[in-house]
Parts: sequence; structure tokens; C-alpha cells
Amino acid sequence: QAEAFGKQFKEWTGPKAHVMDSICNTLLFIKLVIGMPLNMMVIFYSFQTYEYTKNYFPVGSIANKLMRLTVVALAVFIGETVSNFNQLFSLVCSIFGPMLQMFLPIFFSYKIRKRLGHRKSSWMRRSLHAVIIALGIFSLTIGFGMSIKDIVDSH
Repeated sequence: QAEAFGKQFKEWTGPKAHVMDSICNTLLFIKLVIGMPLNMMVIFYSFQTYEYTKNYFPVGSIANKLMRLTVVALAVFIGETVSNFNQLFSLVCSIFGPMLQMFLPIFFSYKIRKRLGHRKSSWMRRSLHAVIIALGIFSLTIGFGMSIKDIVDSH
């Protein structure tokens, strides 16, 4: 067969330059080492500036330092206890993906329209929103169910 289906996965792209594997792995590792503290800073800054938490975690306070230690400890705990990160990632994405990409944008556009006193969306747009919501519900239920099944099957 000329297709990849008759070959093993490692043979799909033909001959490989193994030096590229090492270079890519090294660059990815460097990116992660640099990116992890930056991602943590986003979390810390969010606690320090969010309307409902900024008074509890002012910069330089003991509470702020404890919050930072707790966030780092949580990251280490997840890293140590989760044996297959892909399964956890797919579970989290199956829940938050549809929420952030489908449900919340439609909900917020409705709230903004209502608050500004604009007329309702056209029937065509509402029909498309209904299709998007249906796809979101499908994605949420099937994705969540498959993620749970993968986690249960691996144990």
C-alpha cells in the first residue's frame, strides 16, 4: 500500500534525522523551564489583582507568600500524583473547552445585548447558536464520558 495505514507509526514519515529529535526535545525543555514560572506569575498576578481576592493577597504579605507556596505545591502534587497527564488534560479540556469556546461566548453576547438594550439576534443567528450549543453539549458529554472511560480503563 502507498498509504500509511499498512505501516507502523514510526515509519509513516520515512527516514528520520535523529539529531532533530534531540534538538526539538532540548528546545521544548528550555521553553517549558522558561514558561512554567511565567505561567505561575499569571496565576499569582490574578490572585493579587482580581476584584474579590486582591484584598486577601496584597503583594509582599504573608498571605501572598502562602498563596504562592500553595499554588506551587498544587502543581508539584499534580505532577507527582497524575501518572498519565494526557488523561487528566483530556478530562479538563472536555469540560472547559465547550464552556469557554461555545457556551460562555453565546451567553455573554446575550447578556451584553440585553444590557445595552439592543434587539434580539436574528432567527438565523439564533438557529446557528442552537446548533453551536448542541455541538457543545455533544462535545461535553462524549468528551467527558470518553475521558472518564480512559481513566477507569487504565486502572
